[in-house]
Amino acid sequence: MKKILSIIGGISILVAPVSSIISCGGDDGNTFNISFVPSINATDIQNTVKPLQDKLESYLKAKDPNFTKKVKITTSLNYEAAGSSMKAGKSDLAFLPVNTYDSFRGESNNDGTYSDAGVLLISSRDGLAAETNYSAFKDNGVFSDSKGASQDLTLESLANLSMEYNDLLDKNFDLNNKSKEESKLELNSDNINKALYDKNNQVSYYRSYIFANKDYLSKKEDFNEKNIRESVKDKDKMAKLIKEAGKSLSLGRSKTSSGSLLYPLLWMNKTLGIDKPTELRDIYKSSTEQSNYVNAAQQVADGTVGLALGYADIRYDLKNDLAELQKAFKNTIVIGATTGIPNDGIMYSRKKVDETLATTLRTAFKEFVKDPSLKEVFDLYGHNDYVGVGNDQTSKEFEIQRDKIISNNVENLASIKEIVESL
Repeated sequence: MKKILSIIGGISILVAPVSSIISCGGDDGNTFNISFVPSINATDIQNTVKPLQDKLESYLKAKDPNFTKKVKITTSLNYEAAGSSMKAGKSDLAFLPVNTYDSFRGESNNDGTYSDAGVLLISSRDGLAAETNYSAFKDNGVFSDSKGASQDLTLESLANLSMEYNDLLDKNFDLNNKSKEESKLELNSDNINKALYDKNNQVSYYRSYIFANKDYLSKKEDFNEKNIRESVKDKDKMAKLIKEAGKSLSLGRSKTSSGSLLYPLLWMNKTLGIDKPTELRDIYKSSTEQSNYVNAAQQVADGTVGLALGYADIRYDLKNDLAELQKAFKNTIVIGATTGIPNDGIMYSRKKVDETLATTLRTAFKEFVKDPSLKEVFDLYGHNDYVGVGNDQTSKEFEIQRDKIISNNVENLASIKEIVESL
């Protein structure tokens, strides 16, 4: 499999003059529709995103008095529904993982763009402190985004990363009720955020981790407290743990979700050596469904399942309920990690958005993501900034570049997607 090209962060956006902002086509000529896919309760999302909805509407109307549409943000049932709506021109924008975008961008045009959808912006996010401090991800003592995003990481390297992830949390918090050291931080959302995330290093990728319930592991001789550090580096033992989990394994059901299904299956296949399609299908079919990442974190925290796969850190998604948050971090540990997943982004429908409007929207979202009053909105996706059109690029050149990166990612996942599509 080829390496996924690393998405380069920090590219400044080209701001072109706006002569007219228009939408093209669509079923509802009076509404500018944006699709979100909830990782939390859909009602909570509606309340959270309303400020963005209002600000974007005001922004677009200020740029062009002829823009009279009402901006509406709606929640979709899953990524496929959001992608399908965008492809059909029923929504103007959608917040999507790159694999979902690939499934709905349409046919390749002669110029390297695609017929039904385009890339508006690609997100960048705070790095995880465990990763930015991981020696294997450094060049001359400095964190390397390309090393973190590499598709060639070994089981040993990923296993050691997962152990360092646990060590970082143990260093900062009393997770086993064994220490009364004053140096330990109170286990709350603010302190967890400060410990987990490195605000000084933006990354072009994320990854999924394998979260395990401590009680569940304690019943597995190879994975008890005494043996776990060696067992997580043993391909056969890890493969056995996954294959025997059955309903004790939580996976997503969205067939285009990078974090909850595709990269976890790629990890099982490439890193653990579970290479028979029938075995991967059996693992998927016998697993427990996670409706979203909050649900996955709750499942593994309360022991409903023993293992859950999701982006780091699904447990932090419980931040609005202190008791649930504390239970999740105390009851679980990390035992593995996938290779890097290219960041998701904001995609647009070619049936609804023209180049002028796309340029204006890029400017708007680059401004909004830095607005403190909208932080809660972008935190839903972990977006801290966006990669947009470079100073020496046209909009088309930017989109061609992004589509090529996404195509390389798709090639890397081709065999896994073939299995998933047959389910």
